[in-house]
Amino acid sequence: MNHGLNRFTTYIDIYEYSHDSNLIMNTLLKELHESSVLMGSFLPEILYMQADNCFRENKNRLMLAFCELLVRKIYLKEVYLSFLPVGHTHEDIDAAFSKISDKLRKNDAEKLTGFMHLLPSCEITGGIYDIRGWLTPHITPLSGQTSPLHFRFSVDEAKNIINQSTKEPTIDLGSL
Repeated sequence: MNHGLNRFTTYIDIYEYSHDSNLIMNTLLKELHESSVLMGSFLPEILYMQADNCFRENKNRLMLAFCELLVRKIYLKEVYLSFLPVGHTHEDIDAAFSKISDKLRKNDAEKLTGFMHLLPSCEITGGIYDIRGWLTPHITPLSGQTSPLHFRFSVDEAKNIINQSTKEPTIDLGSL
């Protein structure tokens, strides 16, 4: 859900790829690209992301390194990655899925194309990059990332990336 552009896009994967942080990072890149196209080839200076606490997909060193990379190479001034406490819902996204569920109760969707017609906007995920494979050798050892609910990546005056939660860089600059 892209609040800045008031748009909800469903990215559909037909189990072609592992459901892990690599798929999430690719989906984020696609959405950032679409946003830049819709916004006239620029991105906002600050990116806010909210995700669930799933360590396999979202709350791991790869996602933190990816957030740092967005600040370092795509020149966003800040990236915020936030997680709700266990038991709390993502009310806006849950409401969007509730609307899809209501449509499915009233309409048959026996094939993928029928399902896609029920969605407001959707894309089939295809042709993803191996961001995980490319990024993994450059990630520094990291610990303590499972406890914080908020991560903020920004640039200081000396052009160093600061992770406000771990206070450590997640990417080795010399090798990237």
